Formats: sequence, structure tokens, C-alpha cells
Amino acid sequence: MYRWPAPTRGLGYPELGFVPLSELQNVRRKLGLPVECNLWSEAKGPLFAFAAVAHRTEHIVELMAAA
Repeated sequence: MYRWPAPTRGLGYPELGFVPLSELQNVRRKLGLPVECNLWSEAKGPLFAFAAVAHRTEHIVELMAAA
């Protein structure tokens, strides 16, 4: 099981929860391509910070760099 920010599923705000790995493995995107792990990405902050901003703004956003 993985934690991940999900689009609003009709709740009015993004949710953070558990998703079975099998569900992610069955997702197909454009051209039938599967979801992949980006091995070169670097976190810009902790997951709770993304969740807090997403809940407050009611959509998934990128964290802004501290000025």
C-alpha cells in the first residue's frame, strides 16, 4: 500500500490515503502507458506540507520555495 495525494473524488478537496499497489498497476494513461515511478525526482518538502496546502487550496499544488 502507498500514500499519495489524490484528486478530489467529489469531496471538494484533495484526499490523502492508501491505495492498493494492484490498483496503481492497473492504471493506464494515454496510449495505454502504465503509471511509472520517477526515480530522478526530488521531494520539495514533506508529504504533510503538500497535504496541508492541497486541503487549504482545494487542489493539488507545488510547494513554493522559501524566499
